[in-house]
Amino acid sequence: MKAVPIAGDMANAIVSELGQSPFFKDLTPDDLKKIAGQAKLLQFEPGETIMEQDAPSDSFFLIVSGEVIIRVRHTKTEEPVEVARIKPFDTIGELGLLLGQPRSASAGAGPDVMLLRFDEKFFTEMFKTLPAFGLVTCRILAKRLQQSSRKIPLSQSNVDVHQISDDAKKLLPVDFLQRHRVLPLKVEGNILHLGFVDDPSPQVISAVREKLPGMELRPVAVDAAVFNAAMQETRAPLKPKAAAAAPIPIVTSKSPALDDMLRRMVAEGASDIHLSSGQHPRWRIDGDMQDMPDMEIPTEASVLALMEPTMPQRNIKQFKEDNDSDFAYAIPGVSRFRVNMFRDQKGAGVVFRQIPDKILTIEQLGLPAVVTQLCNFPKGLILVTGPTGSGKSTTLAAMVDHVN
Repeated sequence: MKAVPIAGDMANAIVSELGQSPFFKDLTPDDLKKIAGQAKLLQFEPGETIMEQDAPSDSFFLIVSGEVIIRVRHTKTEEPVEVARIKPFDTIGELGLLLGQPRSASAGAGPDVMLLRFDEKFFTEMFKTLPAFGLVTCRILAKRLQQSSRKIPLSQSNVDVHQISDDAKKLLPVDFLQRHRVLPLKVEGNILHLGFVDDPSPQVISAVREKLPGMELRPVAVDAAVFNAAMQETRAPLKPKAAAAAPIPIVTSKSPALDDMLRRMVAEGASDIHLSSGQHPRWRIDGDMQDMPDMEIPTEASVLALMEPTMPQRNIKQFKEDNDSDFAYAIPGVSRFRVNMFRDQKGAGVVFRQIPDKILTIEQLGLPAVVTQLCNFPKGLILVTGPTGSGKSTTLAAMVDHVN
């Protein structure tokens, strides 16, 4: 961040900018000149922090140029979620001043951002000396309240079902799309334009981020008719290439109860399921372990009956000998799962971890350029480490796919 002097032609330009803001447009030219004299003009680099959530509210800003990205930290995962992009002539930070409360969101700079900063003392003086400013402030806040029926602000999309990218649709399982009524529209680098039929919540945003780590989300509103048409197209049966083609055999699940449970897992956006003899089944949603509603406490016999029909013979043998075995399981068109069967003092148990079907690229994950460079070395050992759920497998998959 650097301060830009306000003098000469710059001062006249600032007065003109103030006159285009909803907060100041009804004020006289003399009032605008006085206000310009109280402002500080600041220039920010892309990605630089303008204000932090929970920091003291000591100022507000008028956007002169560029785009400001507003993010709110999720109360459970502590991960910042993008909720809005603010464009020139709008303001940020005034709500905290009015309420006397800390910042309710963080703000980061996009490209070419310049802001006018006004401190708290000036904001208070404006109400005292310019009645028109107080009236305009009330109108603007009332309008924002009227528009706040959506939990996360959405830009509008006039996308037609034929304009939806096939690559984007494949990023998320169909069951997940139907459960949350979301629709991936297009991918630009590591940016995913994600359509919402209903009000998006931080929980849904977090569930998408868990499936697509590293991708930046741009929420947009889509019409229910477009969503339904896209789902119908996704579910449409494949046409045979020729009349003489052999019929495709129907594969029946060896454990329908397991498949139903895993489909429900995908639809709810859970990353893990834990089943253990004598304990209530749990799944991990938005990073939190929660009891699975309407699920009975399993016994060792019920866990084995659920799992043995799906386990490869070598894993059944390994489990009987070692009381532990790892393998993979997949439901075509839904998702893949990493499975750990184990036995503890209470009996048999199993843990499922959902693995995305789509391998994201290094660029889509937003990984640094050095990761690509590492993939190009002909020899050596690369260690990818981190806690559970931090993205080790996702990173390795992207690297191997790049090598391939």
